[in-house]
Amino acid sequence: MRMKTAEQTEKQNHELLLEHVQLEQKCEGVQKQIDKKRETEAILPIERKSSLKAMLLEMQIETMTERHQKAQVKLWVALAFRQADKTAAKNLKELVESKHGTYKALKQDMSQDLKDYDELEKKVTVMDTSVKQCFPRSDMIKSTKNTSDEKKLEDLMEQLKALCISEDDNIQENKLHAGAKSRQ
Repeated sequence: MRMKTAEQTEKQNHELLLEHVQLEQKCEGVQKQIDKKRETEAILPIERKSSLKAMLLEMQIETMTERHQKAQVKLWVALAFRQADKTAAKNLKELVESKHGTYKALKQDMSQDLKDYDELEKKVTVMDTSVKQCFPRSDMIKSTKNTSDEKKLEDLMEQLKALCISEDDNIQENKLHAGAKSRQ
C-alpha cells in the first residue's frame, strides 16, 4: 500500500505541479490582459490630448492661412490701385499739359491782339480818329484774366504738374497741402 500511496502521492504531486504551471500561465495571461488594459487606458487620454492638439493646430493653421490670404488680397488691391494711380496721374499730367498749352496759346493770341490794337490805335491817332470810343481797350482787358488770377492759375498748374510727376505719395500730399494753404 505504501507503494500505492507513494505512487499516488507522486501522481498527486505531478498533477499539482501541472495545475500549478497551468495556474501560473493563466495568472500571467490575466496579468498581461491587465497590463494591456492599463496601457490602453493610459494611452487613450494621451491620444485624445494629441488629437485635440492636432485639431487646435489645424484650426490655427487655417486661421493663419485665412489671414495670410486676406493680407495678400489687400496687397494685390493696393498694388492695383497704385498702378491705377500711376495711370491716372499720367492721364492727369497729359490733361494739365494740354490745358496749359491751350492757356499759353490763348494768352499769346490775346497779347498779339492787344499789340494789333495798339498799332491800330497809333495809326488812327495819326488820322485823328478816336478808336477808343469805338473799341475801348478796357473792355478787351476786362475780358482777360487779371494778373492775380493768372498767378493763381500758374501756381495751380505747377502744383498739378508736380503732383503728376512725383512718384512719392508723401511729396504729393505735402504739395497738395501746401497748395491748399497758399490758396487760402
